[in-house]
Amino acid sequence: MTTSTFSDIALDGGDLSDSDNLLTGMDAVMQRISLALLMHQGEWFADPTAGLPWTTWSRTKSLPLTIVEGQVRDVLADLPPVTAVRSVSAARDVEARSISITTELDIGRATVEAVFAPQATEQHGNLSPYVHYRILG
Repeated sequence: MTTSTFSDIALDGGDLSDSDNLLTGMDAVMQRISLALLMHQGEWFADPTAGLPWTTWSRTKSLPLTIVEGQVRDVLADLPPVTAVRSVSAARDVEARSISITTELDIGRATVEAVFAPQATEQHGNLSPYVHYRILG
């Protein structure tokens, strides 16, 4: 499905880990998806248009979720090795003051449901967003 590249180094909570483990296959793809969804627009100096406008979304009262879904769809459609974005749905998590995103993607020959949702951590009340997935077929 995918081959290991330098960008497939396993991250530990978003940081480089102490080991030199490489992620391959679906785990590497999910890490790429997580990084793409976590990138704030303007964060990467080489391409200030890359990423999602999380700051704008957090400041917009009653943000239509269709806007979020469309922008997430665009980011995921450009991400290798995603071959098709079948669906994207967003839901507000009022308690966490965040947005959960559920997608159905074609990756190679597999259809995968990937859920990007924040989870509270023990550390200073921070949220830890990671992609959880299951292969549908």
